[in-house]
Amino acid sequence: MNNRRTGPYNNIRYQYTDYDDITDEIDRGLIERDDDDRFEIDDDYDDKFEIDDDYDDKIENNIKYNQNAVPTFPAIKPSNSNITVIPVIPSLNYSNIRFFNANGNTESIDIYINGRIVASNLAFREYTNYLKLKSKSYRITFYKAGRTDLKIYEKYINVQKNSNYILTFEGITGSFSTLLLRNNCNVVNKLKTEIRFINVSSNSSPIDVYVDGVVVIKGFSYNDVSKYLSMFEGLHDIALTISDTMKVVAEETQILFEGGKCYSIYVTGNYSTRVPIQLNIIQE
Repeated sequence: MNNRRTGPYNNIRYQYTDYDDITDEIDRGLIERDDDDRFEIDDDYDDKFEIDDDYDDKIENNIKYNQNAVPTFPAIKPSNSNITVIPVIPSLNYSNIRFFNANGNTESIDIYINGRIVASNLAFREYTNYLKLKSKSYRITFYKAGRTDLKIYEKYINVQKNSNYILTFEGITGSFSTLLLRNNCNVVNKLKTEIRFINVSSNSSPIDVYVDGVVVIKGFSYNDVSKYLSMFEGLHDIALTISDTMKVVAEETQILFEGGKCYSIYVTGNYSTRVPIQLNIIQE
């Protein structure tokens, strides 16, 4: 099997389907692949869905931004070894999307775009490489890993041109959902880094976020998305506490953040399924 491996745990990273099979699809004209081995879905495959030009505004309006996220803390140092750098090459009328599995059941999943598999056996807390897609609408279907007879969720999305997205699969059985975010960070000072926090722990209590012992977000709830915070590169500590208490529910120390780069830090876990609250750092 010629599988693409990315991210934290190389021994269990096998998100993409067999690339030999993908080659067969390329020969049939359904999928095109560019020089850096990412691929796009052919524009003629599924054009029954029109792009809604206001879609991104609707997404933005449905996201709860936590205004308490104020960068009041000092320097940071670059990333930990769990972060994989994924180069993105902008292309006119194209965009890039990646997937993150944060479902509270901790199930591994297969992901299909318009009926074609693009990620196989994506484990809990794992994420894919970026996929290059044309600007249009797509049907995203999630299956239990290895079981095309067990569809667990389906979502239609619009992909606008010249954007980078991350689509998170979250929730638990009976209440699965997705969160589509645009990665629009741009670091001007190469000695600094930009980070943001996203809470995808569906039933956790509100939390406070600390960086280097200083609280930067208070009352951070499910599906809250912070603004980007600008900090100097360096090694830094991040801790989560139950809001308005000093009870720590998750903590990572000496995290290395690289200058000139951007990171999304996801809060995962689920009290109902007894999955502990955890931090997940993804370089954009």
